[in-house]
Amino acid sequence: MNFNLVETLRSGLDDLRRFPVMLVPLLAASIILFLMMTLLAGAGLITSDSGLELSATAYGVIFGAALLFGLTIEFIAFGILVCLAYDVVVSRVGDLTDGFVRFRGRFKTLLAIAIPFALAGAAIAVLVVMLTGIIGSLIYVAAVVPVMLLLLLALFSFVAAIYDDSGPMEAIAAAWSLLSSNLAAMLIFALAMFLIFMLLGMISSLLALTPVLGNIISSLLIAAYYALVVDTGMRVYRELAA
Repeated sequence: MNFNLVETLRSGLDDLRRFPVMLVPLLAASIILFLMMTLLAGAGLITSDSGLELSATAYGVIFGAALLFGLTIEFIAFGILVCLAYDVVVSRVGDLTDGFVRFRGRFKTLLAIAIPFALAGAAIAVLVVMLTGIIGSLIYVAAVVPVMLLLLLALFSFVAAIYDDSGPMEAIAAAWSLLSSNLAAMLIFALAMFLIFMLLGMISSLLALTPVLGNIISSLLIAAYYALVVDTGMRVYRELAA
């Protein structure tokens, strides 16, 4: 079975217009992380010229704690977004409280899915850095397809876990079955999302000329982009796998 990419994107954009609440989780995460970085910078904990005499170990602990906190906030925001997208696509209802309640009930499952994908992403990043010194920038070209497939697999694993109310292994298996059975369609979907991301990146670069307003609009665009990815991902899963 195939899906109509244009119609799927059109429906996704219409969902963003009708249910702007889908932007809230990632916007809230952005605000929290901005406040965290502002506090750390104000305390002189992330600048080398702060005057504080901290050991390398102390800086490492601070960096690690900040990174872990940031990843946790992003995971929670993304998980709530997936739950919201399910309600919007399936029930045509967008309620932040319901999304949070659904996420809380599926927290362990989504966390069990997120951890191996995070580790796989980190492993790929380390491998790319190591091979850059051997084959140069060609490694970035070679890594495009594996990274794209990994991101698709992660997205549809989250979607499957919520849509099918399944466990982590079942969700990953369902996502793998979807990708392997519809590889061409999935790569076209990923390419479309990448092109939209690049377009928004260019717009954000232009908005950077007006720092305060530009940052606000860029944050809205980023939140809208990921909401669109998840919403359309939910629709694609419903059409091709459910």
